[in-house]
Amino acid sequence: MKRAQTYALVFALTLTSTAATAIAGKRDEIPVSISSRFAQGALADARASADNNQYIGCYTTEYSGTCVAIDAATEASAACTTQDPEQLAVIRSITTESAIVFSWNRDGTCRTVTVWTSSFLKPAATSGY
Repeated sequence: MKRAQTYALVFALTLTSTAATAIAGKRDEIPVSISSRFAQGALADARASADNNQYIGCYTTEYSGTCVAIDAATEASAACTTQDPEQLAVIRSITTESAIVFSWNRDGTCRTVTVWTSSFLKPAATSGY
């Protein structure tokens, strides 16, 4: 639980780190990035990126789910799988305007899956700001 809170805090700090002051209409880009057993990115930003490699997403079947990310900058890829009902519910809540954060254990199972939907994320229907 403590690690999940830490990952959520890191994600929240990443999202807010570019703003020195609060402004109306704040918008952030969250490109796909992967570090040590941790991946994050916004679907709309990955889709609108200039490269053809950046990717993040999750999918589910009735009993399992998988999250996958490809970081275009480093060409790293990451994935995790889960059968945890709570994580499956989080994955099923993803929309085209979500940001996804996931982390994984050494065996490739998902440790955490977090979905972020906020007004400062790029709308899926636009190609820019």
